[in-house]
Amino acid sequence: MLVLALASDWAIDPKMSSVEFLGKSTLHDIHGKGGTLSGKLTVSDGSLAAAGEAEIPIVSLRTGNKGMDRNMYAMFEEKAFPRIALNIVSADLSGIREGVDSPVVIHGVLVIHGVSKDVLIPAKIRLDHGRYVCEGSFSISLKEYALKAPRLFLI
Repeated sequence: MLVLALASDWAIDPKMSSVEFLGKSTLHDIHGKGGTLSGKLTVSDGSLAAAGEAEIPIVSLRTGNKGMDRNMYAMFEEKAFPRIALNIVSADLSGIREGVDSPVVIHGVLVIHGVSKDVLIPAKIRLDHGRYVCEGSFSISLKEYALKAPRLFLI
């Protein structure tokens, strides 16, 4: 979930924002959360077209299992590629209303492990007492980002 302050230039509020992930494999699923989501958006006057960036440090991703986290950080090569970034190219915010979840498609470029891929993220955005709240989800393939899953995502 992403929370933005209402203005022409918006900052992602790291205290109110979160990232969750779910990895699927034949052995077991991997679920975790990330913290320290940061970034900014700029809204063009009149059209309410948004562009900006959001990022999260790899080391803020946590599964609740330290061994699994170490394997995940190694898979991402977090020393060489310390962040996951989303460069937001566009999002039409013209239909956003107070207290109503409005469907929006966020067009961006997702950068993971040094590989950039265009993404379309279906999301819901609502105005909530002077803040924009955005919730969305999308899937990626590790192979598309030159990532090789560890043989065992265990301790």
